[in-house]
Amino acid sequence: MKLLIGVVTHGKHRYVLDQFVDALNKQTVRSDVLFVVNNGEFGYLKLLQSMKLNVVEDPLPAKSRIEKIVNGRKFLRQYALDKGYDALLFVDSDVLLPENAVELLTQTQGDVVAGVYLEAFNLGGKTVVAPRVFKDLGGGNCQLYTYEGVASSQVLEVGAAGFGCCLISRKVLEKIGIGTFSSESTGGEDVKFFLDARKQGFKCVANTLVKCTHCPFPLDDPKADLFRWKTRVEDWKYELEY
Repeated sequence: MKLLIGVVTHGKHRYVLDQFVDALNKQTVRSDVLFVVNNGEFGYLKLLQSMKLNVVEDPLPAKSRIEKIVNGRKFLRQYALDKGYDALLFVDSDVLLPENAVELLTQTQGDVVAGVYLEAFNLGGKTVVAPRVFKDLGGGNCQLYTYEGVASSQVLEVGAAGFGCCLISRKVLEKIGIGTFSSESTGGEDVKFFLDARKQGFKCVANTLVKCTHCPFPLDDPKADLFRWKTRVEDWKYELEY
């Protein structure tokens, strides 16, 4: 398999860059890696180049955070198609892959295969941490999986999942584009992609063996501990206090 790992990144993730690159270097499956830096972040581009990383600046300017992300993902999708890759693995630059992540993802039966990681959500007025994996409820509706629901190792058919660690086969990339639900959307390009892919009959799964570490805070910040997977489910705490 000719595989591209695509990373949309920006300078605010400098605090985890060294750990991120180290996690990529520990993967056991050969692949190409391409970083896409937000348009205008020339300084961060030069830093990544100084680290001998394969990096380009997104050619399109953007006005909002989500537009920057979507532009970068569109660039990577087209690059993968133009360069003849068999699959594209999106990895967010604050998501650390476990050592066997790429091997496990490429061995999983599915057209879109996600790894799992934890993210903060606003539920009922509280900020809680949960897996970015959604159960299909039918009728176009999805529901977040609980921590307990993905803690055991399994392959789940899912309604949607996050792009923070997501392997997409070429046949899906050829038919499904990247976009948000509306021009005013503040996100959800990953959920929309999953819904569009499933409407086309593609099999979308999450492999919970691939438990990634999300790093929305520096690793020495006490809040970072809530985004780490626990050895025992009973040790899990879901509420995040800022």
